[in-house]
Amino acid sequence: MPLTASTDYKNALTSTIKEEWIFELRNNTYTDGSVNTQYIRVGTALVGSGATQYHSLITSSPSIRESIDLVESTSKVGNISITCVNGQLSNHSNATLAAEIYGGTRKYINRDVVVKSRVGGQENTIYTGRLKSVRLENQDTLTDETIRALIRMEKGPKEHLDNVANQIKENTP
Repeated sequence: MPLTASTDYKNALTSTIKEEWIFELRNNTYTDGSVNTQYIRVGTALVGSGATQYHSLITSSPSIRESIDLVESTSKVGNISITCVNGQLSNHSNATLAAEIYGGTRKYINRDVVVKSRVGGQENTIYTGRLKSVRLENQDTLTDETIRALIRMEKGPKEHLDNVANQIKENTP
């Protein structure tokens, strides 16, 4: 039986859809997010304005490592790795990303990270995890400093992956 698509779906395929990834790296002072120094916000594009904006510092396309074992009906969610330029953070007195993570008084390693997808102005939380490590690269050239962050996933669409694996298992003779 051939697949058919609705008119709205066909029209969406012809339009340009841009997805932005936005990350909120929470620090050891985080309580409810009401104070803008309780987090660092970075994204693949500038989102918002003022001290609560997501800074357009991510230079790589984030990807989520995940796997489904159909035989065992299990799933695993791995991690996300992002690369950022060492830009200024407006909510931290214009300190650079490296200065805030490495030299600031707040701690970010092993703290919560919320990852959201933003399409057409609508945000959806897709993962929550912890910041596992941060590495500074290209230290010789200050203007080309790059920061790599590895985010270990602890919560997220694992339940969805488990459901998919179970559905496949149920439909397999």
